[in-house]
Amino acid sequence: MLTVISCLALGAALAQAPSTRPLAGRSATPGLLLTGDPQRADPLSPQLSIRTTAAGPKPTETTGPLRRVSGEMEVGGDMDFGAGFGLALLYRSSFSDTRSGSRADAVVGDLRSALRWSASAGPLSFGAAAELRAPALGRGTPDRWGLSPALRLMLGGSVGKARLLANLRGELDRSDSWLASPTPEDRLAFSVGRGTALGASVAASLPLDGFTPFLEMDLRVVRGAARGEQLLVGPGLRYAPTGSLTLELAAAIPLLDRGTSMRPLPPWSVSAGLAVSAGAPNVVETVREVALPPPPPSKGSIRGRVIDAKTGTGLPDVAVELVGATVPRALSEVRDGSFLIPEVAPGTVLVRASSAGFEAAEASVKVAAGQAVELSLPLVRKPPPPDPPARLKGVVVDASDRPLKATVTVSGRRGGTVTPVEGTYELDIPSGEARVEITAEGYEIQARTFRVWAGETVVYDAVLRRPAPLKYVVIKDDSLALKIPLHFASGKAIILPTSFPVVEEVATVLLLRSEIARLRIEGHTDERGGAEYNQSLSERRAIAVRQALIQRGVAAERLTAQGFGQSRPVASNKSQAGRALNRRVEFIIAKE
Repeated sequence: MLTVISCLALGAALAQAPSTRPLAGRSATPGLLLTGDPQRADPLSPQLSIRTTAAGPKPTETTGPLRRVSGEMEVGGDMDFGAGFGLALLYRSSFSDTRSGSRADAVVGDLRSALRWSASAGPLSFGAAAELRAPALGRGTPDRWGLSPALRLMLGGSVGKARLLANLRGELDRSDSWLASPTPEDRLAFSVGRGTALGASVAASLPLDGFTPFLEMDLRVVRGAARGEQLLVGPGLRYAPTGSLTLELAAAIPLLDRGTSMRPLPPWSVSAGLAVSAGAPNVVETVREVALPPPPPSKGSIRGRVIDAKTGTGLPDVAVELVGATVPRALSEVRDGSFLIPEVAPGTVLVRASSAGFEAAEASVKVAAGQAVELSLPLVRKPPPPDPPARLKGVVVDASDRPLKATVTVSGRRGGTVTPVEGTYELDIPSGEARVEITAEGYEIQARTFRVWAGETVVYDAVLRRPAPLKYVVIKDDSLALKIPLHFASGKAIILPTSFPVVEEVATVLLLRSEIARLRIEGHTDERGGAEYNQSLSERRAIAVRQALIQRGVAAERLTAQGFGQSRPVASNKSQAGRALNRRVEFIIAKE
């Protein structure tokens, strides 16, 4: 990542020129400096600063002070190439008796470039910079071209709240070659010198609730043709009211300054500055993935299947839950009825499976951390709900329409009930085929067979009459003899209406005579039409009579039907009268 910092610098620093008449007590003119200062801040975090500096006078061999106003502009980054341009305006003020006022003496500019790198590891930070300085333009004293390279290494770290910073630099200084016969005051004014220099600086700071006191020490040693040493100590105080704004007050006192070819230092300087952060340090983080062992499981799980208890097949969409627990319930899978309840706290739990149409199933299981409990839950299908009953209601009266005390007997495939009534009645009866028989003492029995549906209401009103003398039936020990025969449609098993009163009387006899437990209905024909045809016709006519009696209330289990065709004639089939006697239906009382 390339962090670009742009700074525009305008400043002034006064260095008192050497003089045979020391100018002790004269202070420097304050100035402003706007620049990136990597020494009093984190060297890996460029800043934008405004600083005013005052320097003490320094006696030299020449007369008059030299004032310097300089401006610097730097464009660079923490991990890439940076270039900058600096411009310095120099002018002299004469303090002699023969000269007064001030004049512009020289203007000089230089080009600066740097290749920088920075990184960090935990509480430590590292940095390096390679710098190159060369003059770009000049008027007045600077009139030559040259290069002044430098190399700087930086190391920073933290100990508790304290912040430590160390710089190590090397420099091949040839900048005084830019000037013709530079004097010490020229070296101070233009910040130029000569020699192969090694430098080191150490800074320590301690942040205390917004205020940060710091102390710096800088050592510069020149070797080669020009020799010299410089040692500078500077205490200071920094105040940061916000994260990006910093106020600073610092002093610089040289403890050692030897060497005529080096850049001179003023005897003291005091600076007050305002800094605004213009970028963040280019911190390179190394992320290293370390495979950690997984933590031991703290919960278990329950898995299994919900099956049909009868067929053993898996049941889908069955709700499986833990009774009294907050674990979400599970639904069994469609394909095989399997289920899974994860994240179950260790202990004994009650598992319940429920689904519409089945009885709920429960099982108590013990769950351990990190274990899966296998469980099978068979569900028993609920029996189908009974059909809703049908309703039977009606009235029981005599021939004069007076209510009668009677008994209603209902029988069918699901059993029977006997209910005493008086006049009106209403009761539930099972759906299906039901036989309803209404009796009252001294009256004929009235009965009907119904086909009723669940929830249906059937109305059956009964008018009971006193028994009348029999007109068509003679009761014998072994049979019910008919005084007139039953008549059917020719060649068919259809009872003609003229014979309905006979059928009604036979039914009445059977309803009144419960002692006749079984009655066999026999059908007979004459010999016309062939034996096979007559056998079938006789059977069908016997069945038709049986069905007519059942419709009139006679219990079906008391009646049987049988055909004998032409096999049992009672008269000769050669005459019409004989054939008429042979075409008959007989009612035989079966003995138990």
